[in-house]
Amino acid sequence: ALVIADQGPSVRRREVDVAISLVASPPPSLHGRRLFTVRYGVFGTAAAASARPLRWVVRGPAFSHPAQVEWEKQHVPSSAFRTTSVAATLALVRGGAGVAVLPRRLAELESALVEIGSYQPSMPTLDRVAWILTHPDIQSAPPVRALVDALVSALAGGAAGADR
Repeated sequence: ALVIADQGPSVRRREVDVAISLVASPPPSLHGRRLFTVRYGVFGTAAAASARPLRWVVRGPAFSHPAQVEWEKQHVPSSAFRTTSVAATLALVRGGAGVAVLPRRLAELESALVEIGSYQPSMPTLDRVAWILTHPDIQSAPPVRALVDALVSALAGGAAGADR
């Protein structure tokens, strides 16, 4: 089964054999292969990006990326919307409800979104590394190895040298 979620089954608790996670480095109990760096920007529709004051969609307090929560505290005077879901954030921004910090690769898939470049100098503090995680005792099992290799090829192969 494939689960795509902000919070999903745990590879540590052996609820899944393979996971993709945004962590600084793999936990000591797991084997990890680096995929790519997730880089961020502030995006909105052209109308939302030019509105004054900006209407912000921010991540909720339960969000697990402390650097982004801190960035929002420093740069966002007030929020129009708060959510813990990347999908909801993207839907709100795509619909013109406001602007938000989004992963660049995700935002660049949406032709209606533009980046507000003035925030770019402060964005590197938000960079996160995507890792494929498995248990060391199963990392060489043929089905796990095949899945990991396919994921690396699909996700990191096109990203090699293009960490954006």
